Amino acid sequence: MLDTVFLGELLREMRLPGSRINKINQPERDEIFFTLYGPTGSHRLLLSANASAPRLQYTDAPRENPQQAPMFCMFLRKYLTGALITEVRQPGGDRIAELHLDCTDEFGYPSHRRLIAELMGRYSNIILVDDEGRIMECLKRVDASMSPSRQVMPGLFYRYPTLQGKLSLDESSDEVIFDRIREAPEDAVIEKYLLDHFAWLSPITCREAAHLACGDSGARIRELPEREALSRVIAEMAERIRRGDTAPYLLYETRVDTEGRHIRKPADFSYLPIAQYGSLRELVPAESYCALLDEFYSVREAIGHMQQRTAAVRKSVKGARSRLVQKLEAQRRELSQSQGREEFRRAGDLITSSLYLLERGMSKAALPDYEAMPDENGQYPMVEVKLDPQLSPQDNAQRYYKQYRRAKNAEAMLHELIARGERELIYLDSVADELTRAVSERELTEIKAELSENGYASQRWGQPKGKGGKRQKLPTLKPMEFVSSSGYPILAGRNNRQNEQISLKIAGKSDIWLHAQKVPGSHVLIQCGNAVPDDRTLEEAAIIAAYHSAARDNGTVVVDYTKARHVRRQPEGKTGMVFYQEYQTLIVQPDQALVERLTKK
Repeated sequence: MLDTVFLGELLREMRLPGSRINKINQPERDEIFFTLYGPTGSHRLLLSANASAPRLQYTDAPRENPQQAPMFCMFLRKYLTGALITEVRQPGGDRIAELHLDCTDEFGYPSHRRLIAELMGRYSNIILVDDEGRIMECLKRVDASMSPSRQVMPGLFYRYPTLQGKLSLDESSDEVIFDRIREAPEDAVIEKYLLDHFAWLSPITCREAAHLACGDSGARIRELPEREALSRVIAEMAERIRRGDTAPYLLYETRVDTEGRHIRKPADFSYLPIAQYGSLRELVPAESYCALLDEFYSVREAIGHMQQRTAAVRKSVKGARSRLVQKLEAQRRELSQSQGREEFRRAGDLITSSLYLLERGMSKAALPDYEAMPDENGQYPMVEVKLDPQLSPQDNAQRYYKQYRRAKNAEAMLHELIARGERELIYLDSVADELTRAVSERELTEIKAELSENGYASQRWGQPKGKGGKRQKLPTLKPMEFVSSSGYPILAGRNNRQNEQISLKIAGKSDIWLHAQKVPGSHVLIQCGNAVPDDRTLEEAAIIAAYHSAARDNGTVVVDYTKARHVRRQPEGKTGMVFYQEYQTLIVQPDQALVERLTKK
């Protein structure tokens, strides 16, 4: 995450003053590119207000521009083409870069403008301000309905975002830092408390401070040996930043893909050395801050391309789910209507008991209800019954009895159809979850094959061509493998094919089976045989199940566990669909770092 310090280092590295804006493009909705020429040569400057990747940097990454430039791009071209960057500021100790520009107005007179890049997550924006401080235009307009406290609209005076009481480390003495740490509640998570109270820190530096102070990046205040230990770490970080003792660092992680290959990719970045991950991540100095961001975000874009490749499959699953939901709604309406079948039987009984009062040609009749209590005069209440004048009284009675039998039979059938449809809905949700976790073409191909096997697509969809153009059936991929801290092997399925393999083929009767409760996710198996796994292993396996589930972004996840002998295939169920009995539950928090540490190397 780009923080205040990292942005400051970027601005110093780029040396923007003296550069002139030659070209302006907007290849993406929230990205602006300036082609600059200045004292250090020609550069492409990227200003990104993307909520998940806000940044300002020189870049060599290629971009394809749209045939028709967006309106904001046209506006910037009108007012900023040829402008000279005279100064760059970072006001307020926040993630804001302010470019001061000498340019000409629409009449050719010299003017001064500011282009302000607010790089603050989902609140990121790019704003052009005139020499009077009024907003000329902005990438994202914010009206009073969106933010009552701060509007960003053309014509309004620009106001900087507030720091909301956060301490700026460049202006805070050690004593002020100590006082703020002393105010922290005992139960506060150190990372969150530092993020909420110190303006210069990012999540990774906050976790690093916790790690340096007590050895645990996820610790709470009460777990500190003394609060002064954390205060000293923050003060040392602040002093290091003030004297410029920083450098660009990339953190790499290595994962094993579905083909068994070790894939190395950047996981995070910082301006300080990071020790909290130990051997789980490799700390590598980068050539420059701009090169670091290019390397980091190029991988994220590759993941975005993977999401594009899964779009057709997601659309197919979404369409199947939508059709199934409509079908279930119709069946539930029909079931509700069948609940009134007793009225048909009652009408048939009323006609049968009063045949002597009826004759062909009648369209309705008031008949005594002999099942009800008579009044004080011995008279039974009369009930009006509709009749078909084309039928005899006996045939009218049989017509009502037939409707009763049909509704009774339909109710039993509808209960079964609805139950089957609800199981199918759970299956489709599980496939949708698989698609969010697929990271390779091989995994995507296996999901396609699974959908084909279950009748949701052509049998050819999931089978790539082999020699001679013939379709080949792919073998099932191996499940993910982990090793608990106590040494127990743990397996987890990437998709329903693997889930079925783990639960119904690999699992021994006494192995422990786990699954996140009532949400799609991986089937997880502790291969313990007849041994009883310790509580730590059980918790670690539950965390793996929580992390590899649709609830991975929740704060806590309920995970069910039982012996594998209690897991059975659902009757007429789709691939990987099971039911289980005699289970217990654990409540855990998904933990990516722990899952990575337990992954079998």
